[in-house]
Amino acid sequence: MPPQKLKKKNVMVAGLLIYLAVIAYLAYPRYAQKGDFTEYFLVIGVTLVAIVILWFLQTFRDRYRNKMNNKNDGKNDNRKLPEE
Repeated sequence: MPPQKLKKKNVMVAGLLIYLAVIAYLAYPRYAQKGDFTEYFLVIGVTLVAIVILWFLQTFRDRYRNKMNNKNDGKNDNRKLPEE
């Protein structure tokens, strides 16, 4: 079985999750020193929600685009090409 090509949206979401993990790791000592983790976890949570929303929006956009492309495949396109 040949390997499947990774979709652009999945690569982007994976990159954002890796970026979030690195930034969270780098910021942890600062919040551990203060002992106040409320802001730390709030920022991580809001960022995760934003990444999930982005993934869903891209998924719905792709589904809608595919639906419109399939719908237009069977129709005759009667538009005229511009004449030179």
